[in-house]
Amino acid sequence: MTGTLYVRINGIKHQTNAPTRNSRPAESMAYIKIDGTLRAKTRMARNVTGAIRWNEDFEVAVTKASEIEIAVFDKTEQNPVPIGLFWMRISDIVEELRRKKVEADNDAAWAAANAQDLARTPTARPTTGPLGENPVNGVEGIEAWWDLEPIGQINLKFNFVKDVAIRKRPSKLGRQGAVRKRKDEIQEIQGHKFVSQKFFQIICCALCTELFTGRGAQCQ
Repeated sequence: MTGTLYVRINGIKHQTNAPTRNSRPAESMAYIKIDGTLRAKTRMARNVTGAIRWNEDFEVAVTKASEIEIAVFDKTEQNPVPIGLFWMRISDIVEELRRKKVEADNDAAWAAANAQDLARTPTARPTTGPLGENPVNGVEGIEAWWDLEPIGQINLKFNFVKDVAIRKRPSKLGRQGAVRKRKDEIQEIQGHKFVSQKFFQIICCALCTELFTGRGAQCQ
């Protein structure tokens, strides 16, 4: 998929944090990877009452991407320790958004038909961002709790906007990019190909050095 992927990482719960040497709660960070490449990460957040909250939004441009992976790491005295992993195909996100849009359009058409006598003037639906409270293109995005591997749950919200390829309008002159063959008669003299040419300024003949206007011959 090619376009812009919008991700909101709200938080995780029921996770198992890495043990710490002191009594301070664990600090965790979430990484966003697209096809195995790190694209964004959250700030560090502490475990409060068994859950971790980030509530951060990300906008990631993707090109021919297949899947998104979100890995959660705990900060320790040495190296970060992974505690949870989530992944999903981006095509599944796009398909679910398409299904929700179809349902929203059908519901809107049904409501408009029933309220035709009450609503004389249609009103435009306000839009904010792809992850805002108001829907974009009739879709508010996908938000839910997903399972983390090996244990825990993560709350995420997704939206996706495809890149629309701009198609060039076909040329009115025929095939686009075609090379037209010159119709003028070609005269070959001593290996040079001369074609009749119309000149709009005074030209000096390369052979006799005389000046002439109008039409002449030019080597191709």
